[in-house]
Amino acid sequence: MEMALEEKIKRVVAIIDEALTVQKTNPVYIPDTYFSQQNLGFPTPRDVFRVLKENGAIKKIEGWWGHDKITKDGKRVFVKTSTDEAATDEDYSVYAIEVDEKNWVVGKKLTKGSAIKAAAILDDWIFNEEGLLYSKSNPEKKTKFGKNTGRYKILNALIDASGSYVPTESLRESSDKGENRSVQKEIGEIKKRIAKLLGIRNPKEGEVIEGVEYSGYKLLIKIRKAK
Repeated sequence: MEMALEEKIKRVVAIIDEALTVQKTNPVYIPDTYFSQQNLGFPTPRDVFRVLKENGAIKKIEGWWGHDKITKDGKRVFVKTSTDEAATDEDYSVYAIEVDEKNWVVGKKLTKGSAIKAAAILDDWIFNEEGLLYSKSNPEKKTKFGKNTGRYKILNALIDASGSYVPTESLRESSDKGENRSVQKEIGEIKKRIAKLLGIRNPKEGEVIEGVEYSGYKLLIKIRKAK
């Protein structure tokens, strides 16, 4: 059974609340896996972060790699090393989340009004027949995929799958790509362009588009076709 949006937000908020209590810092550094283990589906953690940011609960979100370090006074702190990839064997990937301390208690709750706004945020991206991907609320946010190009066909197939996996072989055939690595390369470029529209710098493995061996690829954000 699909989890309700309110429940998904509660789960994400609970993780952030626990981190604020334990770490006693702002921002808090939370491993990606803490959120992926919740199996949120649509919306993804990034979508929930956007809702909380719109509500005034979150100020800033960044993706980092780093590791834990014990200070001289015995405190455990997170040391940031890179936004791109692991720099040491001890590094792991986190979300650095800065909450608005004045608005957190109120902003983290999904009221009737904010629920309507949240639904709009999660239903904001449109893809039309000409290959234009744009924001309904802010049409200036847009990017164009040339009609009938490989990227157009791959993105079109992922949107049609509505969050389900599309086998790599199917994407290869529909986009006229000869090899799986060609599909992988196109997926990487699509992911970068969509991430830029969403304001996501250096998208992580489980953001925008997810690839799983033997399953294929699936879209992790909601995009609907223009009518």
